[in-house]
Amino acid sequence: MPKVLTFIDKGSSQELHLNTLKSLMTNVIEIPEDELSFEYWSGTEAAVDSIGSHSPDIVFVCGEEALNHTFRIKGIKRMSGQIKEWNGVMTVLLLSPGYITSHPSELAPYAEAIQKAYMIASGEKFNEPENEFEIIHTFKELLPYLPYLSNASWVSFDFETTTLTDMATFDPNFRLRGLALTYQIGSAIFLDLENMSADDLRHVAMALDEKVFGNPDIVKIGHNVKFDMHCAVVMGIKRFEGAFHCTMLMSQLLDENTPNGLKYQVSVYFPAFAGYENKLQGTSWESIPVERLAPYAALDSDLTLRLYLLFTNIMLEEHPRIYNLFRNLTAPATKALFQAEQNGMLIDKNYIDQAILQTEADIIAQEYKLRKNKTVKKYQAHKDIVFKNSMIAKLEDKILREGEREFAETPADRRDKRVINIQEEIIHEEDAGRVSILMLRIAKEKAKVYGGIAEAASVKRIQTMKLQIDAWKTGSVSSSDLLNFGSPAQMNELIYSDEGFNFDYPEDPITGELKSGTGKDVLNYIADRSGFLDNLLAYRQLTKILSTYLISIRDKVGKDGRIHTSFNQHIAKTGRLSSSKPNLQNQITRTKYEIVEKAVGRVKGSFSVPFGHTLLQADYSQAELRLIAHYSQDKQMMQTYLDDQDLHELTAANVKGLSLSKWKELDDKEKKESRFEAKSENFGLCLSEETAVITDRGTILIKEVVVGDKVLTHKGNWQEVTDTQCLTADTLYNINTRSGKNIKCTGDHMMYVCFPSANGLKVKYGWVRAEDMELGMYLVNNHYEGYHGDSNFGEDLSLFIGWYLSEGGSQGNNGKISQIEKSNPDVYKRMRKILCPKYSYRIAKYAHNVEYFAISSDIMRNVLGKYIDYRLKAEDKTFSHLIPALSREDKRYILAGLWDGDGSISMRGKAKLTIQYTSISKDLLSDIQECLYSFGIPSKIYGYDDYMYSLNIIGSVGRSLFLDLIPTVKANRVEYRSSRQYFAEELITSINTFKHADKVYDLTVDQDNSFIANNLVSHNCYGMSAGGYRDYARVQYGIIMGKRKAEQRRDDFFKLYPGLKEYHKTYIAKAYKFGHVRTMFGRKVRLPDLKNFNRFKVGHAERNAINSPIQGTAGEMTIFAFTLLQPLLELLLDERVIFINTIHDSILYYVPDDILEETILLIKTVMENLPIETYFDRTLSLPMKVDFERSKESWGKLAA
Repeated sequence: MPKVLTFIDKGSSQELHLNTLKSLMTNVIEIPEDELSFEYWSGTEAAVDSIGSHSPDIVFVCGEEALNHTFRIKGIKRMSGQIKEWNGVMTVLLLSPGYITSHPSELAPYAEAIQKAYMIASGEKFNEPENEFEIIHTFKELLPYLPYLSNASWVSFDFETTTLTDMATFDPNFRLRGLALTYQIGSAIFLDLENMSADDLRHVAMALDEKVFGNPDIVKIGHNVKFDMHCAVVMGIKRFEGAFHCTMLMSQLLDENTPNGLKYQVSVYFPAFAGYENKLQGTSWESIPVERLAPYAALDSDLTLRLYLLFTNIMLEEHPRIYNLFRNLTAPATKALFQAEQNGMLIDKNYIDQAILQTEADIIAQEYKLRKNKTVKKYQAHKDIVFKNSMIAKLEDKILREGEREFAETPADRRDKRVINIQEEIIHEEDAGRVSILMLRIAKEKAKVYGGIAEAASVKRIQTMKLQIDAWKTGSVSSSDLLNFGSPAQMNELIYSDEGFNFDYPEDPITGELKSGTGKDVLNYIADRSGFLDNLLAYRQLTKILSTYLISIRDKVGKDGRIHTSFNQHIAKTGRLSSSKPNLQNQITRTKYEIVEKAVGRVKGSFSVPFGHTLLQADYSQAELRLIAHYSQDKQMMQTYLDDQDLHELTAANVKGLSLSKWKELDDKEKKESRFEAKSENFGLCLSEETAVITDRGTILIKEVVVGDKVLTHKGNWQEVTDTQCLTADTLYNINTRSGKNIKCTGDHMMYVCFPSANGLKVKYGWVRAEDMELGMYLVNNHYEGYHGDSNFGEDLSLFIGWYLSEGGSQGNNGKISQIEKSNPDVYKRMRKILCPKYSYRIAKYAHNVEYFAISSDIMRNVLGKYIDYRLKAEDKTFSHLIPALSREDKRYILAGLWDGDGSISMRGKAKLTIQYTSISKDLLSDIQECLYSFGIPSKIYGYDDYMYSLNIIGSVGRSLFLDLIPTVKANRVEYRSSRQYFAEELITSINTFKHADKVYDLTVDQDNSFIANNLVSHNCYGMSAGGYRDYARVQYGIIMGKRKAEQRRDDFFKLYPGLKEYHKTYIAKAYKFGHVRTMFGRKVRLPDLKNFNRFKVGHAERNAINSPIQGTAGEMTIFAFTLLQPLLELLLDERVIFINTIHDSILYYVPDDILEETILLIKTVMENLPIETYFDRTLSLPMKVDFERSKESWGKLAA
């Protein structure tokens, strides 16, 4: 039996990983345990020694680090499973067993690679998997297979095509190359469509149309089957009867968090076939010979069938609700969406051409506005001067080079030389006859005429250039190098240069590094009172609308005058649809710029309506609000909808303190305004007027903050205040922390809070109302500090541990602290002071005169033995086991001791300060990194050379905090400025209420929806964490954020609808218990980030636990509706109603005018009475309502 040696990487759970791998090798692959040897990777030299001592027949190298050192290459995920030779031994590269533990889907190919290598080493034959196929060139060759195809229970099919463009199968240049069909596992037939005669192709299409695609008894299977259905249309297939099932969608239903491409799924479930696509690499897809294309396509269809049968069994046995969802909703929806894609939306070419011209005119007007800016004019003048001077300099340089030219001898020069030579010959010639001949030659030479002289031409060029210089200098010639507002390079120069706006580079809110560039995310951090940046962003949006939307739509119009989008069922994890190429669901987000708004309207205006038809949009009214009422069973919400009332009207009535009947007596204008306020209700969250807020104008009182100010958010970003409000409140909560911080706010105001667990550790973060806060909770402030233990080593011992970890080592029977140079007097004196009172030592020197302290091993055991293993090799040093218990001061002094030996600081250019620790122990640097993070100091570990690592402090804030933390670090003449804030916990020590008859204030903050109030993290909207209330309110509750009357008091939304709060708690608890939540239709939304160490990701996952059932159910309800309607409309209305689009809760049709009312009645009946209980065994506890909008002009003109 072959001997096996395995090297595995080190890690915090290395013992667990080793046992996992050992179990796999012995129990699954059945390698005898006595033939196995395992070692942790400890460097190349040690590995070579181990190979020499064990003499293995096969070596497994696990993990990225081992790969880097053994073969000098990176990318273990890419290289895993490959067999190479190293030091004369067959070596197999494998992923770390720790990676497999956390990614169980990778286990099958992992085990396959181990088994394959072991069989080869054992001398056994490893049979590569095969697939049989036949290439069909003619219709006659297909005939023998037709009976098998027509009698099959299922047929998988896969088209091979030319490279796809944005128009995909609707591109006039799109071409089919072949079609693979599989009706039994292990074989396939490949139809060579590209080389088939037109007559054969026609007969093949007719046969497949009848026997396969039009046969309702056969399940047709594809991976991304909708695309292959479009290819079938191109081929000539007209009927699509029966079920069409997609393995891509099945894989997405089974696990939405992993890739669902065919090749990835094959690598997971059929690893023996993994990488079969690599055989086609290096060849243009259009030119791959059919002999190579056929086996690839045959495997595509064969493996698709294998996946289908496997996924079906998994669903039936383990996930019956998901199988039911797939069969009753997902699969039939694919056919309906395929039909919508085929139908397309009509485009008015004349309108879109005119829209393009109008938008181009808007761009010109916006560009004119940009050029009128005073600073731009000044910069343009400067640019013109620079351009003029550069032109003059170029001309002067040309003149200089022209004057230095040496001209070659010309024909005229050579002629004159010949004449002179002849004349000299005549002087010495005595023969009169010979003289006559020479004279004749002179006459002939002088008669020769040549072109212009090069030197004269050069003089003429110099004179011309001098005239040009004079013209430039006198201004008689002028030319402007106009600014290009679409050029990032030129805008960068204009915005940041001294000659332009001279804005400072903003700092990155995450890393503290300076941000450069002219992207929107960068420009948003710059306070510009001139309006130029707003105009520039509007200009860019206009150019984007022109190119990305208007021109793109025009260019994607097919021969039929329609746009054909692609609906995606596999992208959104909640089950909602999206569309692409182009995106007809979310055309464009509206902006604050009026000129852009007009351009936005032109986009939808370009979608027209066929003659004799009406564009009809059926929309579920307040779908998500109704579903929230159903899920929460809130009595008030339920009754509102059962009484067929408007929830926004009820909220508006409560805002005004009126009954619903009294509210309805208000005039229409007041009702409209009141209802709008109810929709934008932010649940009455306010702070007292003395609250201090950190803004870009400094720290000011909240009542002084105005719209347009930028405030610091809990993410460390500077975000714009988009609205303010001023209300009155009769009771406020007064909350105090142990450090003396204080906040006064209404009971519903949200603060960011840390919850202590039973053992006292701070483990969970979230937004909590003031009235729900309890003593023992922690408010979060704007200076981060992580958890510290309560150890008390003291300064001396902590420094000593740091020094030893940095420079200590063990040699023979002696332990020593080495390379603490005497030239560092502070460290040297401190070392002697610590050692002298208690311990004996001696000062010794290395050969290169570096002093060190030599201390006996017994003393080292007494000093350090309780805390660290002082005998560790330098590359193995660590103190990770100490970190949880270390107090703040102990960490600080250990870091200081480590700095004395391993730290360095340097300057690289302007404000390029580098602070780093350097060590050959990566584990030691990881420990340092963990300690630094607990102080809010970000860092990053780099590897260089073959054995050395460095830890660099990241960002100006991190460097500043580090210099404050470690006083021995010196950095002269370096200034630090911070826009990034870190957070720490403030223990709540008292909570009380008091009467208050004055004003209270609140802000609406763009994107992050939070701000720093009295140095504590405050939210501006109820119930939200960092995801942003506007998205939450719109998506979860249907509340659209907008302008609000600041003086009007708003009631508490959650008091009005208390069932919502319980729904939140229930579904977060379900998510933690099961790891997922479900939609009403059975779809699982898995939430792995609930276990993430990053509390913001955890918060995001908790929000998804609340949002996903609502969003997913609403989306699937719409999908269920159009899926049911499609065959009914075809059957009852003779296929005259054309399904063209769906957008979230809406469905769009082209309806003939003569059957419009009949169609509306049918659609309304189906959508409001979905048979959910019949198909999905779930009951909706309140009615759904459908609203209709229609237009005979365009999509942009829809109206009720």
